[in-house]
Amino acid sequence: MKITGTDLPDNISKLQSMSFAKSNCKPIPTDSATGALSGTSIECTLDRNPTCGSYVPAVTTPKGNIPIADSVKAKDIACTMSAASPLKDVNLLGKDKITFTGTNFPHELKDNVFDITFTNGLKTKCDAISTKTTELVCLTNKFDTKLDIDKPY
Repeated sequence: MKITGTDLPDNISKLQSMSFAKSNCKPIPTDSATGALSGTSIECTLDRNPTCGSYVPAVTTPKGNIPIADSVKAKDIACTMSAASPLKDVNLLGKDKITFTGTNFPHELKDNVFDITFTNGLKTKCDAISTKTTELVCLTNKFDTKLDIDKPY
């Protein structure tokens, strides 16, 4: 990842932290012996996969956060879902664990909002119980088996 701007720190020693998409970003100096940075751009490597959402990078020095220009647009990071299990024989009374696999899921439940809803007519919920970047597990609620055939879904 590359961050560009003006009056950025010119040495790693002048950085406190860098982050993007709920991941720390380790700066890569232009000169590894001295820790030099260009002052107009900083390249860094994320310590883990980004979390889906819309983000701008954050750069902090011992004096505080470096402001982000109004012209900087947030970058959208998408979640992808490649599989879910089980796909059948789910108990209508609920309490089944369903595991979704994919990419860029949040690393932890804390400070994240999840809305997992089945597209059945009554929009049954599934409560997130664990997550990591490639896997999200939820616990199904009771499925309402009453079906109103006159109601469009």
